[in-house]
Amino acid sequence: MIAKVSIDKKTSSITNVYDYNVPASLVENVSIGTSVFVPFGYDQVFGYVVEVVKEDKDGLKDIIDVVSASNQIGDINFKLATILSKDLNCTMANILGMMQPSFLKGQKQQYLYINDYDSLDASIAVALNGKEKVLITSALDPFKKQIANEIKKGNIDKGYEYYVYGKNKKVKVYSVIDGSIQPTKARTLVVSYLMEHPASTLEDIKIATNVGSSVVKTLLKNHILKVEEIIESRSVTGEKKNISRYEFSFSEQEQIDYYQLSSSKPFLLFSNNQEFDTNFMLKLIFNNLEKNQKTIIIYPNALSIEEAYINLKRNSRNLDIITYHSRNTNSDNYDAFNKILDDNYDVLIGTPQAILLPIKNIGDMILNDTDDEMYINETYPYINYKEAAIKKASLLNAKVVLASASPSISDYYKASTGVYNLLTIHSNEKVDAKIVDMNTELLETNDLIISNDLNNKILSALERQKISLLICNNVAFATQIKCRKCGKVLKCPKCGVTLSYIKSKDIAKCNYCNYEEKMFRTCKCGSTNFISLGFGLERVEERVKSLYKDARVIKVDSTYLNSKEKMENLIQMIEESSVDIIVGTNALTKLAKYDNMEVVGLLYVDSYLNMNNYLGAEYTYNLIARVANYPSMVIQTYYPTHYAITSGVNNNYEDYYEAEIKNRELLDYPPFKEFSMILLKGEYSELFHFAYYFKKAISHNELVSVLGPIYDYHYKGVKLIIKHHDNDGVIKIMNDVIKHFDNPKIMCSYHRYTRGG
Repeated sequence: MIAKVSIDKKTSSITNVYDYNVPASLVENVSIGTSVFVPFGYDQVFGYVVEVVKEDKDGLKDIIDVVSASNQIGDINFKLATILSKDLNCTMANILGMMQPSFLKGQKQQYLYINDYDSLDASIAVALNGKEKVLITSALDPFKKQIANEIKKGNIDKGYEYYVYGKNKKVKVYSVIDGSIQPTKARTLVVSYLMEHPASTLEDIKIATNVGSSVVKTLLKNHILKVEEIIESRSVTGEKKNISRYEFSFSEQEQIDYYQLSSSKPFLLFSNNQEFDTNFMLKLIFNNLEKNQKTIIIYPNALSIEEAYINLKRNSRNLDIITYHSRNTNSDNYDAFNKILDDNYDVLIGTPQAILLPIKNIGDMILNDTDDEMYINETYPYINYKEAAIKKASLLNAKVVLASASPSISDYYKASTGVYNLLTIHSNEKVDAKIVDMNTELLETNDLIISNDLNNKILSALERQKISLLICNNVAFATQIKCRKCGKVLKCPKCGVTLSYIKSKDIAKCNYCNYEEKMFRTCKCGSTNFISLGFGLERVEERVKSLYKDARVIKVDSTYLNSKEKMENLIQMIEESSVDIIVGTNALTKLAKYDNMEVVGLLYVDSYLNMNNYLGAEYTYNLIARVANYPSMVIQTYYPTHYAITSGVNNNYEDYYEAEIKNRELLDYPPFKEFSMILLKGEYSELFHFAYYFKKAISHNELVSVLGPIYDYHYKGVKLIIKHHDNDGVIKIMNDVIKHFDNPKIMCSYHRYTRGG
């Protein structure tokens, strides 16, 4: 039997399917979609079986082993991969590789196999300690030469093996060992709950009592509680109930009825009502349960997933909700994956990549915050998860909802032209918002971080024990380092972009390639007098702590949010009002609105307007719209009359949309044409030759226009921007040019979907 295998490697060619012989021992385990380990040149790689032929052919290499069964991809996903690989001009294996979780992919490990210990050099024999198979690690580095000699003699062989992660999820459960009276209300709540519900998880405790992890840790430390680890039960028992008391208004119920009676065409839910959003999801979940179907809920980041999980748990009973995101442990995600394979869950909440899991039997798929750029995958292959979700929902006969408080221009245009159905639960209620012109502010106060208006708002919030949220999208201390004597600005030697100053590490760092420079204290002109310009989170935190000395201040960036526990602790601190000021990046705008959060300050909203991206105005409006439901908002800007800012402050999407759609139409930008990119990497001297040849070849297609070529320091390659109405035509000509050049030193990749850059 022959298996046609698509190799999971990035390549300019989309025809990398190779024939392999299937050994008799593996015949029963090999089928379409099976992940296999195969020899490839001088290497051993992973691939996916895309076709099985029941015939024999001499001279073929054998499949080494089966890594995972075909059901881990699924028939629906295989069909989806076929569609996406054509749309994105990539191999089936590239797409199937994204559909298989990383913890299930075999990881190669190199081993030494000892054939004859008696003939080995004594020092090597001692180092290998009598083992027949030894994993190659740095511990063997001192013996490299001796090992090489023994391999030449035939006493040792070297080879690869692989392993696949797979562990049942274990959870910690808590019980009371000392039921004595506790000194605080929070501790008493925990002890009382566990007296009635022994062997509860930390998650159960927090949802039932609204206390934080720190309380439970204190009770453990004081030997009031005990903890043990058990293998988690794979099912949730008990009657499933929706316990929310929310009642839909007449207009809200009209929208729900329209959703339930309309076709399976995608729906755009334009809503800035968090309560409605939650209860709409609950209604769909319980409707699906009646039909024995599942509900998929997607958020662009792990913090929103954890908030949604807690929210749904608090408003229901006995729902089996699983989460899937990068901040989970491998055990958490492995457990979730197995539940999906077994179809043994009620609700899946995950990041966009969860769309590619082997889900089946789905009623509704809800994508939240679809204006977020994370729905475009910026690593190869360049998937648009919204489009993938729509295609997958069609294959599953499920409905898909694209939900946003500030829809992307392209999504709203599709709703306006009938491509999507439109559901509107959006209030144009004016908010208490102040636009601060920083041009004037700097002349008056010389403070580029905290304006007078923002300072007054923060002081008022502190006085009334309310939380303030300060947003700045740069994590550095300063965005530029400049020599006072000659005026030179430090730039990255690799990318040519300005270096940021990271004060905590005392380094200059490139935000593109992570280049770091520690010895930047002396300029080439001889001066040691540098000035830091601009500001980021480090500088904001320093300034805030100096202004509000008694305030409890935390800085929340990607480092802080690198674990599920820290995200849960942040939510807990907000709920318990144990923090006064939160300084963070734009990711914090995805937080749910809490009653004790009063002030939000956008310290430099112009960061998007100044970016080299046609989506700058869209990103700016969406940033403001996401925090428009706070009681008080201050926007600091050098462009106070820009329509994205004024419309955002007035919560007026219609005015913003009209202004932006006119600009897009004038410039032939999406949604009027697709905006794609061809990226070339390799020998610099050949890249522009390839690019200009493509540009000439495509010039005869009236549906396509090309900008560039230009060298892009971020991508470290030459890029062509393609504005088109003919995806198939662009792909055909690109592949023809690749064949014409036939140059393995040039890597050409197609980004059908981009984040606008």
